[in-house]
Amino acid sequence: MTLAALEATLSLYRDESTAIQAIPTLRMLTLPLSVIQGRAAELKARLDGLGDNRLSVDPMDLASKAGGGSLPLLNLPSRCLGIRLADRSANALEAWLRNHTPPIIGRIENDRFIIDPRTLQEEELEMIETAFAALLSESTGNKQGESRIPDESVKQGE
Repeated sequence: MTLAALEATLSLYRDESTAIQAIPTLRMLTLPLSVIQGRAAELKARLDGLGDNRLSVDPMDLASKAGGGSLPLLNLPSRCLGIRLADRSANALEAWLRNHTPPIIGRIENDRFIIDPRTLQEEELEMIETAFAALLSESTGNKQGESRIPDESVKQGE
């Protein structure tokens, strides 16, 4: 069984276009910058469309991090979105999104939550929009209009 699975996977690599379509990681690594820029623009439009001025979504030319393993230092050009929520730290935003169902995973750079569209599938754009809508709705849901999003940058007892 294991050898059959290995043979099926290796046979995909014989044809480059088949491999790129069938292997998600390879597809993400080889995604053209123009496609990434289009996804970034679409996601920005969706988040801007939520109509909440507390949310700041800025396109940023950054590098995708290929990760550890055999490519620990490989950086690929990307068009990311740097997201801020007024009065909330990037850490608090990241924690809320990570604990959302489904989780929204990004990274933090320069006090912004970074989403890299290279790693997103087309159907995930709506899920991210829905998560941010829930976050914004929750943060305006209590009586004083104060967010219930925990801000991890504030130490307890201070």
